[in-house]
Amino acid sequence: MITKKEVEKIASLARIKMNDDEIETMAKELAAVLEYVDQLKEVNTRGTEPNINPHHSLKNVFRNDIDLSHEPAANTTKLLEQAPEVKDGFVKVKAVFSNEKSSNNE
Repeated sequence: MITKKEVEKIASLARIKMNDDEIETMAKELAAVLEYVDQLKEVNTRGTEPNINPHHSLKNVFRNDIDLSHEPAANTTKLLEQAPEVKDGFVKVKAVFSNEKSSNNE
């Protein structure tokens, strides 16, 4: 059993203010946790390999990056021809965010 004095020390180190009822409750709860840990110590784990990550055998599947900047989409040319204004291969639109210092919308 963990004592009230030990709980007070832990609370002090953690800078947690606790009243007497809270200290008593915490002592019981910590004792239950420690009792459970003691039960786990009794489990036979011989022959079991340590495993930090249960998904260690899974691997991420990545595709190779492909530079498509030089290959316009099939309808890009058609779209740009229909746009009212184009700049540097992009459709130019009104500014969404304005900058008070700037007088133009580019």
